[in-house]
Amino acid sequence: MGEKEGRRGILGWIFPITNLERLLYTLHRITGIGLTLYLFIHIYETSMRMYGYETWTATAEFLENPLFHFGLLLVVLAALFHGANGIRLILQELGLIAPKPTQPVYPYRKYHRDRKIWMTTILMLILGAGVAVFALRDFLILLGVM
Repeated sequence: MGEKEGRRGILGWIFPITNLERLLYTLHRITGIGLTLYLFIHIYETSMRMYGYETWTATAEFLENPLFHFGLLLVVLAALFHGANGIRLILQELGLIAPKPTQPVYPYRKYHRDRKIWMTTILMLILGAGVAVFALRDFLILLGVM
């Protein structure tokens, strides 16, 4: 039996190649989970201060390496994507980027929302790339490359 459209189960969540909306949905979920994990890790790392100055400085020295700074860069990019995509979802929910409904008359037209989704996604990518350039510049300065 063939696979019905929209009934891919967990595979549809893991492999969101079917359309742009599904891909953005999956990335929004992944970045949300990642940011939540970062929040708990950050709270734990910050709570090391209550165990004394030596523990705090040891933790800070352990985290002062390029791998963790690269992780912070990924957190910033994830937060940018998650926030921008959240704004896109709010605009879509309010109907500001959705087309006016039309009567479904044969031959059916393709739903025109895809163009607005692409435009909003490209705008998010441009804004994210601009912020990423500044974050990457600071990251390279921190490493001593620049």
